[in-house]
Amino acid sequence: MSRIFVKNKIPSDGVYHIIRAPHGQKQYSTQATSKVLKNSTIDISIDNGFINSVEAHGKKVLEANSFIPWIEYNGRNYRPEIITTQILHDGTSGVAAIKLSGQISLPDNISAGNFEYCIYLVDGIDMIFIDGTINYSDTPRTKIFKPVIPQLSRIYDPSWQQVAPCPLYASMHASTKQPFTVLKRNYLGVDSQYTIDYFKHSCKNYDLANVNNHITAEYVAVTNGTDCIAVAKDNATLSNFAFCPLQINHGFFKGFSVSMNPFGTFFGRQYYQPTWGKGRGFEAAILNGDQYYSGACTYSGATQRFALAVAFSSISLPQTLKALLISYANQPFVIMLHESQKKNGIPPLQPPKGVFALYREGGVYVNFEKADGAASYIIHCGDTKDTLAASGKTKDTSLFIREYANGKTFVQGNMYYIAVQSVDARGKASKPSAVYAFVAKEIKEDMDLPITLQLKIMLDTIIAKLRW
Repeated sequence: MSRIFVKNKIPSDGVYHIIRAPHGQKQYSTQATSKVLKNSTIDISIDNGFINSVEAHGKKVLEANSFIPWIEYNGRNYRPEIITTQILHDGTSGVAAIKLSGQISLPDNISAGNFEYCIYLVDGIDMIFIDGTINYSDTPRTKIFKPVIPQLSRIYDPSWQQVAPCPLYASMHASTKQPFTVLKRNYLGVDSQYTIDYFKHSCKNYDLANVNNHITAEYVAVTNGTDCIAVAKDNATLSNFAFCPLQINHGFFKGFSVSMNPFGTFFGRQYYQPTWGKGRGFEAAILNGDQYYSGACTYSGATQRFALAVAFSSISLPQTLKALLISYANQPFVIMLHESQKKNGIPPLQPPKGVFALYREGGVYVNFEKADGAASYIIHCGDTKDTLAASGKTKDTSLFIREYANGKTFVQGNMYYIAVQSVDARGKASKPSAVYAFVAKEIKEDMDLPITLQLKIMLDTIIAKLRW
């Protein structure tokens, strides 16, 4: 991918010819070493691959460990222990670029995770650019989601709690008198904003584990009324209509601080909702509502490729900066006439992950995760591992089958085995997935409420009945 930077506004429609001239003797402000990445306005301090700090216009704007991925798994944070630094462009050509690469392994992972990020600065451009690829560890899936609704059920690893592929820890702070404000732009091109002031309803909302009330087409920005940090996504690389959750923490002396998590997921205590009651219903909902659980498990075994632009301002969000963010998010197509582009090898087609089966009404629902590059899937089933036979084909990630192996039907209580192959658009099939064993037996799910909470609800109900 080629990126074009234009300082002055140009018409959005048309065809443009770019003529490259030989390198001159111009001295650029850009510089890249193993310890620093800088241009005329931005200075990134690096120590053994880890980010120490980021300054813009002489002022600290990002804290240590920004851009470095981490995962919270089973209550513990996992980060890369070693990061390798490679200088891609030293800055003499007007571009300063480094590549950071490392590994993040999780306990009992089936495959280890790794990342490769290119961070670069361009002379005269007040932005930090990040092109990243991260392969997440694949961990064993042990728990079934929605077992009583087989059509929607999935198998997952509940130990995944938070994922941050490229976190941004802002140095600015806010107060209760001047809280943080989120600036965004929707898919109709309408700019809007909202203030993070949930603390007005309860002091228990000073710290917010996950703030994600901002559907945005191109960028999201946070300001404290004086300073501002904004991040835009290249929609052609990876896009999400709510791509950047925030986390708010409060300190007695410094007030509020904010962390931004592009293409990641935060998780923690839910917002406190003041009521006149004792909050039993809220507590029961938290324990049983699927929507209150973390979505971090969906990152297991996945690959993300993203491109971000991060910008800073000493005023809220100037129109010129906003225009640059929007332009970055919706980049033009570039056609190379006289240069051959690097051909990246297509990785071999892989079988789907998360294969499992649920028995219901004399048949079996086979569910699995979507595999990259797959156009369809072949389901193999048998009553032994050695007698698996093709039993169905689907373009979806779920299929209900009543028969297997030449018309045999499932017998309740018996053991069966299942595997799935991916098939690409040319008809080429992958190797089969790992074999999943299951018993043809319907699963019933009860409300998972502690007996103490059930007794409290019962007692409160009796008291309310007697009172009224």
